[in-house]
Amino acid sequence: MVTFVLAPLLSVLALAATAYVAGRSLTRRLATESAAERFAVSLTLGLAVLAHLGLLLGMLSLLRRGPLIILMIGIHVAGARCWLEAARDVRAVWRLLVRRMAWALIAVVPIAVLAFYPPTGFDALMYHLPFVRAFVRTGGLPFLADLRFPVFPQLNEVLFAETVLLGGGELAPHLIELLMTLVTAVFLVVWGTRTFSREAAWTGVAVWAGNPIVVFLAGAAYIEAGLALFVTAALYASWRGREGGRGWRILAAVLAGTGAGVKYLGLFFVAVVCLTAGRGAPRGQRLRAILLSSVVAVVVMAPTYGRIVALTGNPVFPFLSRVFGASSWDPTWIYGQSVGERLVALVRLPWDIVFARERVGNQPPFSPVYLLTLPLLVRGAVRDSRVRRLLVPAAAYILVSVALPADSRYLTAVLPVVSLALGWVLVDLLQKMARSWRPITAGLAVVLFLPGWLYAGYRIGRLGPVPVTAAGRERYLAAKLPVYPALQYLNRRFGNSYTVYAFHAENMRYLADGTFLGEWVGPASFLKLAPLVGDPESLHRELRVLGADHLLIVKGRGVELPDTAETRRLFRRVWEDGTAEVYELTASPPAPRPGR
Repeated sequence: MVTFVLAPLLSVLALAATAYVAGRSLTRRLATESAAERFAVSLTLGLAVLAHLGLLLGMLSLLRRGPLIILMIGIHVAGARCWLEAARDVRAVWRLLVRRMAWALIAVVPIAVLAFYPPTGFDALMYHLPFVRAFVRTGGLPFLADLRFPVFPQLNEVLFAETVLLGGGELAPHLIELLMTLVTAVFLVVWGTRTFSREAAWTGVAVWAGNPIVVFLAGAAYIEAGLALFVTAALYASWRGREGGRGWRILAAVLAGTGAGVKYLGLFFVAVVCLTAGRGAPRGQRLRAILLSSVVAVVVMAPTYGRIVALTGNPVFPFLSRVFGASSWDPTWIYGQSVGERLVALVRLPWDIVFARERVGNQPPFSPVYLLTLPLLVRGAVRDSRVRRLLVPAAAYILVSVALPADSRYLTAVLPVVSLALGWVLVDLLQKMARSWRPITAGLAVVLFLPGWLYAGYRIGRLGPVPVTAAGRERYLAAKLPVYPALQYLNRRFGNSYTVYAFHAENMRYLADGTFLGEWVGPASFLKLAPLVGDPESLHRELRVLGADHLLIVKGRGVELPDTAETRRLFRRVWEDGTAEVYELTASPPAPRPGR
């Protein structure tokens, strides 16, 4: 139990401490007003620095434990002076936590427990964690042709890989996302207190943390928590830059560029930060401020997007293939909806993210408070320029996201700022309606936080005890992922020396110790091999060309080998349960006859 908890926790703490020193070393001259602000800004910038340095190490095939530790030691030596400030900030934060320790534990512990379950998220198993494993195994950043997305903006996965290299194992990425979620909460407290009031800030945090989808993403190997942190930090720095601080505007461009290195959606916020950079600059220097922010953001994004262009010729690969050219990984499913259908989806969105989640990716729900208070938000945006500044970029982003495949996770990038705006709107309304509004506000914050907190308890109840041993992990995965026992058989029998082609089990890729093939796109596309199922000889030959020695078929998903003598000659069934079948490929079939 001690090893199970400490290994990932210590790796993330080591990375976080290094990030703080790196970030604080770069922001010593930045005018900050509180320990919480210094902590949030320094840690976030430091995570960005470590992600970019890790990316450069990977591009040099040096993303290994030795070079990483040497880099971290160098950061601590160069930033030794920051440790004195860090000690003062830690004492200030500790005193704050001690006064509220009971409440903090009650609020955070159920959410933190979710981070210690083995990964089962669809996209986490399909490509986020396979990215990480490939980085760790090779020390580089390979183009993974067998994945749905062979290359992507991968700064968050680089951070995941760094924690794994430090000995954190597969749970360390979960804790990185939890850390990013907690730092986002600190930003909301700082921003809300500075702009509105302390009560509005904590109410905004309660609204945001009360979202089941935020709780889910805080303990999963997805990258939305990272994107939300860098977006929130960039928008906060941009807000501070309006007061005339050039350093804040440069910081905003760096953080926005880092967000774009986490996910393509971050490009939207690069545009927002750069276009608004001139607002805080003196007259006559506004264009220069915009150009400076743009240059900084481009420089920050250059390694990520330069690598993608060098590998694919498309800066947003595999998207916009109609502009940059088609590829085997062209995601044609994004072109399925008409303009009218997307407008209907936009109108229906507040309802769908709470009650009709099958229309938006079947993700955990958003808090119903947004749906109930939508008129109040609109009223607040009309009457209060501060609320309007928060909501206008968020609304524009939501409009853009409707053009993408329906997935409510995309909205979590702007959820912090929307929640902060709603926190102020609710507190302002209470101030006008009740004389003793502070106790009411505290009670309201608790109620707003409950959906997320109860969801954490619900998830723990559904998932059962946290598995703390290798055998417990195996039993847990077999119970939660019905296809896993088939891979479990191959892992136990062959280790990593097998290559399996699996129809319609692409989310099991990370759990295969051997080579795993099978996707909707790419050289091993289902669309290419599924028509061959009725012709066992051709299917066998094509699988051999791909290098496969085993075939995995999930029952009830439209693919089934015909029961013929030819099939039994070429495919020997070696494992079966109620969910899946595993076949071993026999010797190669004869060459095709002329004319066939």
